[in-house]
Amino acid sequence: AGLFIGLGVLTKGPVVLIHVGAPILLYPFWRDRQAGLATPKFFAGAGLAILAALIPVAIWLVPATIQTKGNFVYDLVWNQSAGRVTGHLHNSHGRPFYFYVVLLPIMLIPWIFIPEVWRLKLGARIRGLIDTKSPDLRALRLLSFSFVAVLLVFSAISGKQPHYLVPMLPFATILFGYFMAEIPPARLRNSAFVLLAIFGIGHAAASATSFRREDLMPLAKFIAERKNADWAVAFDYQDEVGFLARLQKPFESTDNPEEWLRSHPGGYVIDKSKDTGTSEQIAFRLHVERGYLVVLKGQH
Repeated sequence: AGLFIGLGVLTKGPVVLIHVGAPILLYPFWRDRQAGLATPKFFAGAGLAILAALIPVAIWLVPATIQTKGNFVYDLVWNQSAGRVTGHLHNSHGRPFYFYVVLLPIMLIPWIFIPEVWRLKLGARIRGLIDTKSPDLRALRLLSFSFVAVLLVFSAISGKQPHYLVPMLPFATILFGYFMAEIPPARLRNSAFVLLAIFGIGHAAASATSFRREDLMPLAKFIAERKNADWAVAFDYQDEVGFLARLQKPFESTDNPEEWLRSHPGGYVIDKSKDTGTSEQIAFRLHVERGYLVVLKGQH
């Protein structure tokens, strides 16, 4: 457990501890009081797993700290992690606290569109499980309490993105599967096919219209044909075309395209514009969402 927690931290940072910590901290609410581990013993084992997780993290963190004299680690651990929590980090995707609540119905597609799901009478089912002291309650508490706890924590954090909750979707999926087990599979299959057809048609229509404004291949081809030239970007670049153009070196960044082009004769600068532009320096333009990407060329 410690090894994989450590690998999770290396992959996505300390945020992994929220997903792992919720079911651990809520153990007293879902443990088997007859056959399960005593709470102190369970927490002791979980603590050892967290300590073990430090080993794979340290194998990367210690050399990184030495080579950067601590600057990179400070920026990564404090500026980025704390900045995302408070919303002070640039591009931290600050959103209101109710963002995930509004998003939940979308994340539960297609099941929320199936009529049989709304006829499940979940309240009566749950009361029946409680009255009969069903052994299934322990697993259901683990799944539901952990999902809600993670949802609340991420709602309290300023930086929010839809995919931050993806690791918790298996919890919701198993919960839905448990209560949907009584629905005849044929009804689920037919509803699912109809929904897939609807989404397929919608996706095909979007691919032929709005998605075209997100196609950066023309720009990538233009760059690839001139990849030996000097290149810079003059906007908040997020590596959108680096892989598409098979770049061997990163773009430079500049706040002053004109000055950069004067110091790099024959070079190119990619910038964003709200209109097509009429400058003779424009060597290429691509219509994208909310404007144009333009390539400015220097003078040989």
